[in-house]
Amino acid sequence: MATLDKRPYVRRQYLIKRDLQTKYAFMFVLSIGVGLNLGVVLTLLAPMLKNASPVFPALYIILVISCVVLVAAISILFTHKIAGPIYKIEKTFRHIIDERDLSARIFLRTGDELQELADEINRLLDHFRNSLTVEHQKLEAILAKLDYLIQQAQAAGNIDDALIHQLQDVRMRLQDTGLNYKLQ
Repeated sequence: MATLDKRPYVRRQYLIKRDLQTKYAFMFVLSIGVGLNLGVVLTLLAPMLKNASPVFPALYIILVISCVVLVAAISILFTHKIAGPIYKIEKTFRHIIDERDLSARIFLRTGDELQELADEINRLLDHFRNSLTVEHQKLEAILAKLDYLIQQAQAAGNIDDALIHQLQDVRMRLQDTGLNYKLQ
């Protein structure tokens, strides 16, 4: 009997997907840099608001609003490359579960993140669909053999009706095994 390892999991490698992680780390650092520089610029402009003409407060407010809108827009654009694929994967899984449809596939836009994950999920679905197809073919062969045996037993006439009913019950139970997935 296998023993379970009770030691806590210790992460040894932090850069697993180097390209993905460095891209988003760079964007995070860039956002912080822009925010810090914006803070410095706004702090330097603040004294001008007290002593200056009414143009400076309006300019200050426009600058703040513009920066907030710009950072929000950039954040949405970059997070959409991850959030979009996650949404698409979740939607496809819901469809597969609700419709029992193993022919569904995940298709992501060019440039979206998680492309490798979508490809691996599609490979898994192909493997599962192929395995179920083989199992379905085996089940069909068993059902055909059972039909033949039931037909032979009924034709012989000297077989107990209880046995024929039991064979028909077994056939119904086999037919209702839950392998009713859309495979194509």
